[in-house]
Amino acid sequence: MGHTLAATPAASGCTAGVADSLTEMFTCGSVTGSLRTLYYSTHNAYFSPGYSQDTVSYGGSVKYATAEYYGLSLGVSGILQRGISHNDDHLIAELGPNQTGVGEAYLSYHYQDFRITAGDQRINIPFIGDYDWRITPILFRGVDTHYGDSDNFLHATKITRYKTVGRRPVPQYHCLY
Repeated sequence: MGHTLAATPAASGCTAGVADSLTEMFTCGSVTGSLRTLYYSTHNAYFSPGYSQDTVSYGGSVKYATAEYYGLSLGVSGILQRGISHNDDHLIAELGPNQTGVGEAYLSYHYQDFRITAGDQRINIPFIGDYDWRITPILFRGVDTHYGDSDNFLHATKITRYKTVGRRPVPQYHCLY
């Protein structure tokens, strides 16, 4: 009789992170993040008798990435690190300073097996990967390209700056050359 079933889902342009319009590029985006806590303690730190350190901190990052629209996507994240009951005389430098700021801010283009990303970003390649004990992610400013699948690929990266964590009141990017 030409009736539509009520259980039929409405057509949506948000399939597999690909948008059909500029509006959907932003409404079909995704939010990811991490929440971490870390307790670090040393006794006679750095082989100095009587120099002990104790630090408890929490924080992480929250990232928003748009869906792809004609292969283009954007990403931005915020980072946060806060100390819990720090004793300034016994502070671990990497965990001590409170941090709040912009983490990632990048533009990415994807077409078939090719992807290029430029800006402030997390990069996961040998010797540069960001999986470690830190609360806030290790960030780099540069261009990251990838062509191919997970087994057969060509990958090229140009890193111009890295974002420091700890030892400064505000994280900042430093030139590599």
